[in-house]
Amino acid sequence: MTITIKTKEVVDAESSQFMGESGIYPVTIAFASLDQSAKSEAIQVNFHVQYGTGEQTLYGPYVQDSTGKALTIGVNLVSSLGVIAGMGDGEQLEIEEEEHVVGKDKTVKAFAVIQQFTGIPVQVRLQEEYSSYEGEIKKKLVVKEFFREDGASAAEIVNEAEPGTRLKLVQEKYSKNITYKDGLTEADVEAWKKNKKTSKKPENIVPKKSGATLFQKKPQ
Repeated sequence: MTITIKTKEVVDAESSQFMGESGIYPVTIAFASLDQSAKSEAIQVNFHVQYGTGEQTLYGPYVQDSTGKALTIGVNLVSSLGVIAGMGDGEQLEIEEEEHVVGKDKTVKAFAVIQQFTGIPVQVRLQEEYSSYEGEIKKKLVVKEFFREDGASAAEIVNEAEPGTRLKLVQEKYSKNITYKDGLTEADVEAWKKNKKTSKKPENIVPKKSGATLFQKKPQ
């Protein structure tokens, strides 16, 4: 057997960072994309970010449902990021198709990229959410809100208020919140995590059940 020493891989593995828990993280948005469902008019905004030395995709909210209706929560989150990016009231997002190398296999893919969000440093609040589907526990990180690099919220920017008041409140009261859905409890999830660590094929532990296109593409 021959083993070749690869110093770059060792350094990358040791220094890479990953967001996997509820919290507030400083990231740079490499690019944000609008991803439309192949089977409907539903549109989701996803954020491809740099965190420390690592890269990660944050699957964001839907801004349009399957019928083409705008979804308020998702639109408001995108609007707040627009304010943080320096956009003003009434401005429209510019969408252009770009190719980016993504994933562990470094595949080149085409994305509908929001031009105003590329390269901006922000703080993002993520919240763990656990649900059950067909007897299996599922985990995802929900993008809850964004702050400017200096901690200012979108409302503080619009109102020209002291930056950081909202961030401080969120850090103290909400940053470690976790959502449990479909009847799951904290104990269920902790047991599931423990089982994943001790079993090669972890069993999912789920409690028994009780009784108009939103954004237009920039003209070429």
